[in-house]
Amino acid sequence: MNIIYITTKILTYPGAYLKGALEHLACRMLKIPVLGKSYLQGDEWCGHAEHAPAGTPAKAWLVCFLPCLIQCMFAAVFLGASAPPLLIFGLRGGEVAWQMFCLAVVSLFLGVSMASNVFPQWSDAKRLWHLFYGKPTEEELQLMEAEIDEAIAALEMMEEEESAEAEFPVLTEEVPLDITDEEASDEDAEEIREILAKEEMDEFLEEGVAAAAQPAVPPQAAPKFAGLAAKILFAPCNACFMAGAMLERCGITAILAIGITVLLLVLNYV
Repeated sequence: MNIIYITTKILTYPGAYLKGALEHLACRMLKIPVLGKSYLQGDEWCGHAEHAPAGTPAKAWLVCFLPCLIQCMFAAVFLGASAPPLLIFGLRGGEVAWQMFCLAVVSLFLGVSMASNVFPQWSDAKRLWHLFYGKPTEEELQLMEAEIDEAIAALEMMEEEESAEAEFPVLTEEVPLDITDEEASDEDAEEIREILAKEEMDEFLEEGVAAAAQPAVPPQAAPKFAGLAAKILFAPCNACFMAGAMLERCGITAILAIGITVLLLVLNYV
């Protein structure tokens, strides 16, 4: 199955590459980290942009729908441009010039390649279905509990700070650090300036080290699941995404697109 899938992606590489670029753009718009560096690689992400899982139903749906919509528009434009010369006017009796025939064939190839890659990647379709109709896994439940615990801890810390400010208002006030020559000697002022400059440099270095130590991919947040209204409203579209992704995973979409195109041409010219 993997060999057939990758072969169909290579045969329809213009549409596969465009689909990966559109998914990459959608992930950037939705602030979903993109993990892969190539759109044509030798695994299940061939013809797609490898990215982190979407955390909400809205993002999961948009990352499937937006590239599909734009890909369908491109496919319709190229197929529409190639249909009149090849199917309506025909090439019999020299009715169409050779240059137009070549352009029509190129447009047909681009349209078929894009129509073969309109559906989302299988992992994206499964993630979409899970966020709409699935149940949280144990790992997701742990993430949800961790987020709740962090929110409770942050609230308790805020309450402690407010109570401390109310009880000790003098201690929490900021002490001015500006020292003039009238309040201290020149040597003391210079020494204090050096100490403050060193503290600022230490803080700057600590922030740089902390930023460098952060992982390239941010930690996964707890997912959110769709409500009942969204489940009913988006059910036909989600089912279409699932079925199309399954067919594309098996290479059937490309085989059907190429087969139907060849059949129409044969019936038109025989």
